[in-house]
This record gives sequence, C-alpha cells and structure tokens, in this order.
Amino acid sequence: MIVGSEAIRLADQHAARQDLGHEDYYLEARLLGSVPNGWLFEYSVACRRDIPLDQQERFAGAGGFTISPGNPEIRELSVPELIQAIQELPSAGAAF
Repeated sequence: MIVGSEAIRLADQHAARQDLGHEDYYLEARLLGSVPNGWLFEYSVACRRDIPLDQQERFAGAGGFTISPGNPEIRELSVPELIQAIQELPSAGAAF
C-alpha cells in the first residue's frame, strides 16, 4: 500500500509524462485531497516562458486523476468527474 508522499511522487511523474504537444508548456499535478478510492489530483498547465497569462495557449483534456492506494493505479477523470469528486471532498470544494 502506498502512502500520501508516494502518491504525490507518482502523480508528479505521471503529470510530467503527459505531452501537451507544445514545448513551452507542461502539466503539474496538484493534490486536492483524500477520497475513498485513494488520492485526488487535478492537472495544472504551467508555462516555461514568461508569457502573460492572458496570452498563454489554452489546453483541453482530462481535468485530473486519482491514484488508488493498493496497487497504485491511475484513473483519469474528465472535468465533470473531477468537479463531482471535488464536491465530495470533506471540505466540499467551495469553488464549485
């Protein structure tokens, strides 16, 4: 069974492997919390260059993912699935 710090390491590795098809941008994983089936993460697009936010490229795709604690399995979540999972967090995802 993996623990939270191992889940974060796996999430960072997973996000780093995602190819956005643009050399100036990459994905980061942000831990949102613990869920019944493991840990919940959201993707965040980061830019390698100093480009104002309103001039940066926009990307679509999975909103986030979960990592299960037993056999560390990563499950991609669509944006609606991510929003639902956030709403089910103990802090109830106030932004949604």
